[in-house]
Amino acid sequence: WWRMNNLYMIEDEQGRLVRFRLRPAQEMLFRCMWYLNIILKARQLGFSTAIDIYLLDEALFNKNIKCGIIAQDQGAAGEIYRTKIEVPFDNLPGWLRAEFPLVSRRGGASGGYMLFRHGSSIQVATSFRSGTVQRLHVSEHGKICAKYPEKAKEVRTGTLNAIHPGCVAFTESTAERVGGDFHRMSMRSLELTKTATDLTKLDWKFHFFAWWQDPKYRTTVPTSGCTQSMAQREYFDAVEEAMDCTLDDEQRQWYVLKEAEQGAEMKQEFPSTPLEAFLTS
Repeated sequence: WWRMNNLYMIEDEQGRLVRFRLRPAQEMLFRCMWYLNIILKARQLGFSTAIDIYLLDEALFNKNIKCGIIAQDQGAAGEIYRTKIEVPFDNLPGWLRAEFPLVSRRGGASGGYMLFRHGSSIQVATSFRSGTVQRLHVSEHGKICAKYPEKAKEVRTGTLNAIHPGCVAFTESTAERVGGDFHRMSMRSLELTKTATDLTKLDWKFHFFAWWQDPKYRTTVPTSGCTQSMAQREYFDAVEEAMDCTLDDEQRQWYVLKEAEQGAEMKQEFPSTPLEAFLTS
């Protein structure tokens, strides 16, 4: 926990180098994580960054651990490798970075790879076919399934088959559509949470993180009060009942303004409940 909150530097939304700190939703994920984890989420909650920092930490502080990150396309793979692997590693304190000598390192616009002398490695690519991985992150799996069905099949038949019992994996995404591997895996794991008393090491644990779980999704309320319509007020009340949560006026006001901008895509990009995310996309 100390390393995750104090050791790594990342680039923030403005491109500034800042210390990585776990947000409440990110910390909740790691406190509730299982071996296999499927994460349905709202946009911009920072799960990709948190998971990739965790994988880098695992590769640095353990021997003979192979960590892999799958991106939706080559451009995303290059960006993930640069911002979430190279930046945190290169900005470690010099005395500590010297404790992790590299056997090989390569990076570029389509991803990258680091192999450390103690036998651990971390790689960012668009698929992994051969060998096994002990730590895996499939980033934006829903987008892969929606836009690249052949790549989604490669992930299912190749990469996911390289996960053995006891390994740790995360597949996360916003919802893209009903159908496809991410939707199927999400619905099955959601059902397991309702019926199974104990998960096996081959079961995927379902995690859902709504927009209202991130403290940044709120805005100032006009002096006249929240500008919600009757339909919106009924919607918020229904969400509170369904999810056993409380939405204050600043959260409701943010949603009203964001929905005016996003339109029909609002419930896909910023879902309030898990089923809503798929049924409206």
